[in-house]
Amino acid sequence: MKRIIILIYCIFLCSASGWGQTWKLTETMTATLDDKGVLTISTTKDAEAMPHFIIYDNPVDSLFSPWQDDTILSVIIEDNVTTIGDGAFQRCRTLASVTIPNSVTTIGDEAFAYCTALTSVTIPNSVTTIGDGAFACCTSLTSVTIPNSVTDIADYTFAKCTALTSVTIPNSVTVIGYRTFALCEALTSVTIPNSVTMIGNWAFIGCHALTSVTIPNSVTDIGIGVFASCTALTSVTIPNSVTTIEDNTFDGCTALTSIIIPNSVTDIGSRAFIECSALVSIEIPTSVTYIHEGAFFNCNALTSITIPESVSGIGAYAFCPCKSLDNVIVEWSIPPKFPFPIFNFEINTTKEKTLHVPKGTKARYETAAIWKDFRMIVEY
Repeated sequence: MKRIIILIYCIFLCSASGWGQTWKLTETMTATLDDKGVLTISTTKDAEAMPHFIIYDNPVDSLFSPWQDDTILSVIIEDNVTTIGDGAFQRCRTLASVTIPNSVTTIGDEAFAYCTALTSVTIPNSVTTIGDGAFACCTSLTSVTIPNSVTDIADYTFAKCTALTSVTIPNSVTVIGYRTFALCEALTSVTIPNSVTMIGNWAFIGCHALTSVTIPNSVTDIGIGVFASCTALTSVTIPNSVTTIEDNTFDGCTALTSIIIPNSVTDIGSRAFIECSALVSIEIPTSVTYIHEGAFFNCNALTSITIPESVSGIGAYAFCPCKSLDNVIVEWSIPPKFPFPIFNFEINTTKEKTLHVPKGTKARYETAAIWKDFRMIVEY
């Protein structure tokens, strides 16, 4: 996340601390905190942007907004203000409501980060840009509607909004950024519109209440670890517009029982399904050419797997230990050679591990490294 460092020298018009102060932010813009805890931002210009404040990084060296230590209950931004500055209201922990006018087009980076009393916010249709971490760690925020004027949901925008149960993403949005909804532990559902083409890395990591998600055909890029640790996720639909299941995409999705991989996918990334302990079945399409290391590591409910002939490479420990994996069906006429172990036969050895091979190939598999370790090899 970028760190914009712009020092703001505010002229204090009142020397007393607390309520009943006015600050001059620019020659034409003031901020007034009344005796009821309402902070009003106003300008005498027809259009003016709020200045930026240093985004929280080092509590010793950072220059915060002048009202940082005051008890602000609500914020009113008056007409003609066009931009809410970076870090403008960050860590205003008593801020419960904010009024944003239709003149605002940009909400800056971390503008409302750590506003832990903020329960809801209405973002007007005039807003086209919401900055990185704008509402991050707003732990009382329960719902938000993003206007259809926004095209990108930036990095960390709603990260760790632990009370957020629902979010409406309009069909104007094309990109969901890096860790946008990370650790939104109460988020139960999300509808991704068919305008979205990219979901950034770790976008929904740690959304423990998320049970299902449908990814539209418009999406071509699902980033690394997008649904990692979504421990309530039971089903997901991957569209045939996706060619790669990235590393750690479903890492630790312990409730996921089945998934359909479309025949557009050519690559299954490292640890893509690691620790998916409830995954019983999965069909690998004939489009897949590579299964990377640890792709299905510790998928201990998986009972069988079919590896198509199209697969030319399998990474180390791709199916280890997978305690219940008793049937492996392969389609190669010639046993492929891999430099690393991909199965584990030392766990639960009292059960038969059966390798199913094409007719007329049994003798080849019985002498081939890795494959000869199966307790039973049968032809189909």
